[in-house]
Amino acid sequence: PKVASYNQPLRDFMIYSLRPHNYLTPPVWNKYFGQRALEIIRRDMNWPLGEGNEIELTAYLGFLPLALALLGLLNSRHKVRWFFLGLGLFFFALTLRPKIDIGPYKEIPMLSLLLYKIAPFARSVNRYSVFVQFATSAMAGLGLAWLGSFFKNHFKFLFAILLFAFGVLILAVEYQMPAKLLNASDIPPVYQWLKNQ
Repeated sequence: PKVASYNQPLRDFMIYSLRPHNYLTPPVWNKYFGQRALEIIRRDMNWPLGEGNEIELTAYLGFLPLALALLGLLNSRHKVRWFFLGLGLFFFALTLRPKIDIGPYKEIPMLSLLLYKIAPFARSVNRYSVFVQFATSAMAGLGLAWLGSFFKNHFKFLFAILLFAFGVLILAVEYQMPAKLLNASDIPPVYQWLKNQ
C-alpha cells in the first residue's frame, strides 16, 4: 500500500495558502455575492489550470464583525484586546503564501515558509484562519460591549435592540446560504450490503 509522505512539497503550501482579500471575499455559496466570490477565488487558483478548491480558500470574516472588532480595538479599555490583536495578526501572517511580492520587492519570505521548514507536513495553512476568525470575534465582542455601555436608559436600550436587529439582518445577508434538500431515497449498494450483514 501507498504510504503518505510527511514531507509535502512547498507547492502545496502555495496552493493551500490565503491571500489578504480572501478574508474579505464572501463565501462562494452566498446567494447574493457567491458568483463574484467564485470568480475572485478561481482567478487566484488560475482556474481551470490551478489546483485547490473554492471552499479551502474561503476565510470570510464579515464586514460587521470587522467593524465591531475595530471599535473594540480602538475604544475598549480591556488589555486583552492586545492579546487578540496579536493572535489575529500572527495567524493572518501564517496563512499567507510562503513568499509574496509587495511592489518592487519580490519573494519576501513569510511565516508559512518558516512553518514549511519546521513542519513540512502541515501543508494546509489556510486552516489556521480559524484563529483569525476567533480573534476577530473576540474583539468584536469587546466592540459590542463598548457600544452597549451607551445604552443605560430605556430609549437608548430600544435603539440598541433595533440596531442589533439591523446587524443580524446584515449578517443574514453576508452569511446567507441556499437551502439544500437532501434526497435519501437513493441508497448506495454498499449500505444495503452492510444492512444485510
